Amino acid sequence: MTVTEAELASLTFGCELEYEGISQSTAATVVAETVGGTARYEGSHLSNWVVTMPDGRRWQVVSDGSLRGGAEVVTPILRIADMETLQEVVRKMRKAHAKVNERTGLHVHVGAQGMTPKQIKNLVRLFY
Repeated sequence: MTVTEAELASLTFGCELEYEGISQSTAATVVAETVGGTARYEGSHLSNWVVTMPDGRRWQVVSDGSLRGGAEVVTPILRIADMETLQEVVRKMRKAHAKVNERTGLHVHVGAQGMTPKQIKNLVRLFY
């Protein structure tokens, strides 16, 4: 089972990072400072904040009713080249006192468009 560099580079994914311990506005500020974007409160039914990166991609910080004093950060579509940025967001959120516990989680959505069944099988094995 070998994943080529080209296959890895073309892979898209997105994450939902659930946390407690800091406000949505604080999380949005942390994300904006980390990705070089601007944070803006949009309201709506999820009380969401949006962080727009210089390249136009949007991160969202939305409420989550299953959490106490927290929310979730929803990334835009990312590629492996964005991994360091994602890791830095997580580091800075922890430094800002975002906490994870039994109520929080991490959801990763992997783009499967253009993948063959064999590639999907290999991807599942890779993460397993």
